Amino acid sequence: WNFSKILCSHELRTPMAAVIGLLDILVCDDCLTNEQYANVTQIRKCSTALLRLLNNILDLSKVSYTFKDLSC
Repeated sequence: WNFSKILCSHELRTPMAAVIGLLDILVCDDCLTNEQYANVTQIRKCSTALLRLLNNILDLSKVSYTFKDLSC
């Protein structure tokens, strides 16, 4: 599976950053119940972790691609 071809663009990072931004706005809403606030906060934590994972995969795919270029 070639991650560099699939993940070389910002096709995954940009929407995830948008989701996190919208969650930040939602957290500031005074109309949320305690349960809703807790759920939104948990979703934001998970989204941030997923974005971090995506960034790591992109970084690894760049390193892998660089090593392939150097070995040719």
